[in-house]
Amino acid sequence: MLYKFGGVQNYFQLLFYNEALSCNELSTNFQRTFTIFQPSHPSSTIGQTVNFITDNLYIIGIAIVSGIALLVPSLQKRGARMSSLQATQAMNQGKSLVLDVRSAEEFASGHIANAKNIPLPELEARLKEIEKSKTHTIITVCQSGIRSGKAVAVLNKAGFETAFSLDGGIAGWTAQNLPTIK
Repeated sequence: MLYKFGGVQNYFQLLFYNEALSCNELSTNFQRTFTIFQPSHPSSTIGQTVNFITDNLYIIGIAIVSGIALLVPSLQKRGARMSSLQATQAMNQGKSLVLDVRSAEEFASGHIANAKNIPLPELEARLKEIEKSKTHTIITVCQSGIRSGKAVAVLNKAGFETAFSLDGGIAGWTAQNLPTIK
């Protein structure tokens, strides 16, 4: 329950500025104006809440939209991910295919050695090209890891059980000074 503290200012005004009041009048005025811990009505707190929301509607809207914008990427299913270290180990052990799902221009600007380029929009139509690698570990690569996550979903749907997205994409790969070829 909320309490309202009021009347103190009125009491001191009566006490110091109105010296002509008798003790009886002062006591009566004190009881009327000096209310300590008077319970306020619940409807007044609801009214205050409504006033606060309407006064700050734009700020509250911005906070809600930015919160949703922060949550959406973490809630999206991106498929299984693999770090650069894990990808390097899988490539060194053999029985792995690096599938670059970037465009041909992006692929030409620099790619991982022995990577096969099938752009994401063409992946479903060209799945037969990698059909023989169904039992191998497939590491999908794009620029930042977003498109490769979508490629993993396409591959899983097509029956590729061990498909992974390179965490951070080719940008993360080059940031760790790992080799690329042109």
